[in-house]
Amino acid sequence: MLRPPAEYIDTEEKAAKVLRYLMKQRRVGVDTETTGLQIHKDIVLFWGLATMDRRFCILGDLLPFFSPLFTAPNTQKVFTNAKYDRHIIANSGGGGFAGNIVCTLVLDWLLDENRRSHGLKQCIKDHFGEPMPAFKDVFGKAVRAENQAGEMMAMLHSDSESERQKAIEYTSRDPWESLRLGNYLLGELEKQPIDDSGYNLADHYWEVEEPFGQVLWNMERRGVMVNTDYLEEIAPGIEQQVEKIERKFNRAAGRVLNLNSTPQLRELFFEQLGVMPTKFGKPHAATGKVTPSCDKEVLGAWAEGDIAFWDGQREVAGDEEDVHYVQDLADSLQEHRGLTKFLGTYVRGLETHADENFRIHCTINQHIARTGRITASKPNLTNIPTLRNDRFGIRYAFIADGGRSLGVWDYKTLEMRVMAHFSGDKAMRGAIRKKVDLHGFTVSEMGMGYSIEEVAAAKAKDDEGLPLSERETDILRQRVGSKAVGFGLIYGIGEVKLGRQLGLPIVVRVDKKGRKRETCPEAKKLIGKYFGVFPGVKKFIRDTKAWVHSEGYVQTYLGRFRRLPTIFSGNRQLSTQAERQSVNTIIQGSAADIVKMAMIKCENDPDLQAADARMLLQIHDELMFSVPDHEDIKRDVQERVNHHMEHPFDEPLAVDLPVSGGYATSWGEAK
Repeated sequence: MLRPPAEYIDTEEKAAKVLRYLMKQRRVGVDTETTGLQIHKDIVLFWGLATMDRRFCILGDLLPFFSPLFTAPNTQKVFTNAKYDRHIIANSGGGGFAGNIVCTLVLDWLLDENRRSHGLKQCIKDHFGEPMPAFKDVFGKAVRAENQAGEMMAMLHSDSESERQKAIEYTSRDPWESLRLGNYLLGELEKQPIDDSGYNLADHYWEVEEPFGQVLWNMERRGVMVNTDYLEEIAPGIEQQVEKIERKFNRAAGRVLNLNSTPQLRELFFEQLGVMPTKFGKPHAATGKVTPSCDKEVLGAWAEGDIAFWDGQREVAGDEEDVHYVQDLADSLQEHRGLTKFLGTYVRGLETHADENFRIHCTINQHIARTGRITASKPNLTNIPTLRNDRFGIRYAFIADGGRSLGVWDYKTLEMRVMAHFSGDKAMRGAIRKKVDLHGFTVSEMGMGYSIEEVAAAKAKDDEGLPLSERETDILRQRVGSKAVGFGLIYGIGEVKLGRQLGLPIVVRVDKKGRKRETCPEAKKLIGKYFGVFPGVKKFIRDTKAWVHSEGYVQTYLGRFRRLPTIFSGNRQLSTQAERQSVNTIIQGSAADIVKMAMIKCENDPDLQAADARMLLQIHDELMFSVPDHEDIKRDVQERVNHHMEHPFDEPLAVDLPVSGGYATSWGEAK
């Protein structure tokens, strides 16, 4: 398609003429060139607007002049990365937005969630067969993304007309291509019916994903407050443990050892300590040489005592003391990796990302996960450890503003309830409706010899930190096992992986062709017992796999697609993976639909807006709000939030969706 010529807008007189023209348009492409990539503080240097007939490169100083366009209710604004550009425009005095927002990242994700990139350049190449030039192709030099706008700004003020024209052309092309791509993708989504009523993926975008994008923008804009003093308090204790482990390895190696150096670790374990390799990395591209691995899987096996020794050629005997020594080092190395990651990501990392007001503004992505779950980056707050799994209490670092409280609510066993809805299993639905502990019910029905009352009593004692009898310890072990089976089936876990997760013995058999095959009879037996209790779940899984083999896709509750073309690949491994993904997508994807709709309802509730209840974070099945610290307001907010979370759809699910939670001054205290 022939692009219109680029126009440079550098005066208010020119801007007024362009604004009058654009206000008459139904759809306008928008793109910004900025001082950096930080959504809470970077600003526009210059930017672009486009229709299919005209395209403009505009000075950043003129951006506020176009506020009427941003707030025009009848003009759709088309971006490649809508939330990011809108933050930058807001930072630059552009004000708010009204009218529909089109984000091509989300549109392309809806059209094909398996595409490796939904970025503009990749999409233009994939959909139109036309490569877009990279920065270095146009300007003859490689520049970091955050510095490109500065380079082009200098060119706009250059004495060279050719340099200025390059910058004008480059800037005005992105909004034009974004508009072109948005038009195409909306047309394609209109051809994708979700159900027999004619409701299509474009309808889904306008009714669900577009308003959800606004919810996420609001959350990013608000940010969440972090107590940097608390982070500074816990940091030394973690650093001391890291240093203690490093000294242990220095003594073992007889020299200063870098625990981040794989070659140095290989030398210690395989040469100095004589541990026999059990796993090897990929062959070196040039030499073809393979090296022994000491990755997470290998360390896990060593920590469990699965260790053999060799002399460099063959296995040799190792005494019990040698085994325990390597076992201790492997366990310590695992701990070191966990501690350094925790320190870098959650302690020092959070401090780095906090703004001058001690707020963290992470980027929340709705177009990454194929199931529909949101992800987060810069930093990833969706991966904050739970209190049960975090001995340092990082959640206590997230705090309420002055005069406000944090309200934190989450769903109870959401994915299992979604499974009960889709499977129609009578026993599972019955247990949920009776409000009994589903995992305790499973143990009592799997023939373990324990009643549901015993399971409940043992769990209550454990929750209170009281000492447990041997029988109660076994009860909880069985509950963990039944829970692992239930969630494992949702995630498509096999018997061997389940067995490893539960610490059950793995049996290795060799077939006639010499191929090794691992099995776990005890895990297989557990899965069989689980299906015996919940036959509807077994049927649902079987029927879902049959469906995906026939149709090649599955859909979530709201109708979003997960296309699984590898089901037809003929490769048994890929086909089996697609079977697992089909079940997982329906359950996890529908759970994502539930949370998404609840968030949209909460954000747009006029009562919550009037109460100044601000949604800050979504972490899996959990929502966090900042609420004025007034008892009447807090009570009313909790009632409204619980209502929306428990009733996300006009038509209720076959089971209820109970929510629990409360208020506190920190995230850790609220749970």
